[in-house]
Amino acid sequence: MKMNFRMTVFAAAMCAASGIGATTPISPGNAFRAGETAVLTISADDAWRVLDAAAYPDSEIVVASGTAFGTILRLPHKSLGGKLGAYVLQSWQIGGSVTNETRFAFLPSCDVRPCPWVGTQFHYWRDTWGTGDERILDLAAEAGIGIVREAPGWNNCEMTPGVYVMPSRYETLVNGLVQRGIAPLCHLDYQNKTAYPDDPFNATAFGNWAAWVADYFEGVIDTYEIWNEPHNFYFYDYYTNTVEVVGKTNPRWIQAFTDFTRTVDDALAGRGLRVCVASEDWSDILYTMIEQGIARPHNYVALHPYANGVRPEKGKWLKDDFADLRSRLAANGAEGAGIAITEHGWSTYVDETGTADYAPASFAEQARYIVRMYLVANAGGVEFASQYDFKDDGTNRTKRENCWGMLDYWGRPKPSYAAVATMTRFVGDAEFTAELSSDPASYRIQRFDRADGATNFVAWSVEGDQTVTISTEVRNALRGATAYDLYGNKTDSPRITNKLALTEDPVYLVKGASEAGGGDSPWGPPWAIAATSEPTTIYANAAESLLWHTTPFGGTTVRWDKPDGATSATLTVTGDGYSRTYANLAGESCEVTLPGGIATAEDEDVYTLTLAFDDGTVRTAHLGAVTGLGTNGASATPAPRNPGLPSWAKFAERAVIPIPVGATSLTVNGTPLPDLDGSAGWRSIRRVSGVGDYDLSMTLDGEAEPLLTTLTAKAYATLFIVH
Repeated sequence: MKMNFRMTVFAAAMCAASGIGATTPISPGNAFRAGETAVLTISADDAWRVLDAAAYPDSEIVVASGTAFGTILRLPHKSLGGKLGAYVLQSWQIGGSVTNETRFAFLPSCDVRPCPWVGTQFHYWRDTWGTGDERILDLAAEAGIGIVREAPGWNNCEMTPGVYVMPSRYETLVNGLVQRGIAPLCHLDYQNKTAYPDDPFNATAFGNWAAWVADYFEGVIDTYEIWNEPHNFYFYDYYTNTVEVVGKTNPRWIQAFTDFTRTVDDALAGRGLRVCVASEDWSDILYTMIEQGIARPHNYVALHPYANGVRPEKGKWLKDDFADLRSRLAANGAEGAGIAITEHGWSTYVDETGTADYAPASFAEQARYIVRMYLVANAGGVEFASQYDFKDDGTNRTKRENCWGMLDYWGRPKPSYAAVATMTRFVGDAEFTAELSSDPASYRIQRFDRADGATNFVAWSVEGDQTVTISTEVRNALRGATAYDLYGNKTDSPRITNKLALTEDPVYLVKGASEAGGGDSPWGPPWAIAATSEPTTIYANAAESLLWHTTPFGGTTVRWDKPDGATSATLTVTGDGYSRTYANLAGESCEVTLPGGIATAEDEDVYTLTLAFDDGTVRTAHLGAVTGLGTNGASATPAPRNPGLPSWAKFAERAVIPIPVGATSLTVNGTPLPDLDGSAGWRSIRRVSGVGDYDLSMTLDGEAEPLLTTLTAKAYATLFIVH
């Protein structure tokens, strides 16, 4: 039997919402996969409730509620109806009002590869990466992000003319991205008053620095962007302060920036790089740049198509699938130049006065619009699109700049994060092959073909719910497809006639086999994970479980699937001097509380769980209550000799192996772990990174035990498999 253990990537500490506990430290995470248990920290003995995050705060749809005993709240996915998507957890002292709030999400359970046309950016000089917290990178990888835009800063690298030093923080970020298969987009900015106080916009010096960066990261970074919104960031102001005062659409300052860009582009030439130019969100400025020759055939024109919060299909440049832009490029010597979107997004800020000049987006709107932006850009031949930006920059939601993120300020997932993570799983590794809509301005039906022969379609209405008329060819293509919503939940498949009902949320229509598992969904049936264990959950599905599960919490959730014909069960928990029975269990889970305290060397803090169904079926599992780690990583809790085949489980971010009484050595990849000497307990092996097989062997009573064979570590994930 092969047992899979998903070691939780992200710390699940509770954080407060805006205005509630504002000093709570940033602790990114709370992204879980289908079937896992969300482990969240709350204040002791709080009342709590879970809300649908896509509807909140406009409406409060309560998904679950209860009272927590202690500070750990464990929410099995199935307790939320098994629904994928984003949630808000609120808690408060009983009898009081809401004092704490955090976000979490359940994502489709399959692995995801970085999607090269799906990007984002970190403000690494702010809290997003300023702390160097690699959980941010893990969250990006879990969402299928394929490219991340970030800047080392000219003034950070060259403090003395001609002397270059790469900031370690930026290099660490680049290495972390590359290790996760995510491509870095090096954003080259801005002026340098430190090295060149009299000429901080020296194009030759900037070009020399850019060339040094490209050589420094040769073979690591192949995509660069020259400057960012020059009318907003420094260049326009410098020109008007030192040359002449002109308006922002005046061609004279734009020509100065065009000349600057071409000098830097020339300095980067000959290296086979993707060089993005312009980086504008004003149409008039961009078109003047193009007329002046800022883009050449080898360049990529970088767009920022912000459009006052409107739907992506109605915004500038996307509304005609970039046809007008390409025509302008061709007319000005840049035919064949590529297109990249290096910023685009929707802010979920609150317009308290109703007079804002930029429309805010609800959480649900942000989710659907970001996904549609990616899809429309990809279908339009854009090299990649980069959402702005990955994490909120502040907690005050009345400020627009604070609220662009797919994650909130504390690094917890908004609905848009869950929606993007679903999109990359459905179509991220598929090829867009056709737009099937007869009226793309009104609705879209995109076709994606997968290498495994499956065909995925994505369909939505551009504005409002509508029923559209489709051709016989399209009808035949869609017939037999299984439908999934924006977050990956299986929905009632539409009855395919010559009419198709669509909403503004994209729906995924899947036909054929799937690389990720096939069958009921593209990542396998959501509950076909009975062999998966977490620190807080036991799956008692085998006739005789050979797995020793661990829990550090003094309690756990036991879950099961009832046999056909069974209506109830009795769970008996027995240990040394301890026995407790949970009777008349009509559901498929039970919260089990274990006695506290650390056992002595003579005692056994290990429990047998016997699950007896009313149809005569009996299942058994073993649980070790790990309460601490001692010297050299050994657990302070002993374990008995297991007469069966011991396997391993995990505690926190370590693999924890039960050590039978009489074990004299445990070896990992040829290296003995010290201080066994016949002792019993749970031996902790620290989490490893990278790819590799870790051979495990144990000597018991002087004879080698062929019980533990190979531990396989997958790259940059916390999934371990015991063969």
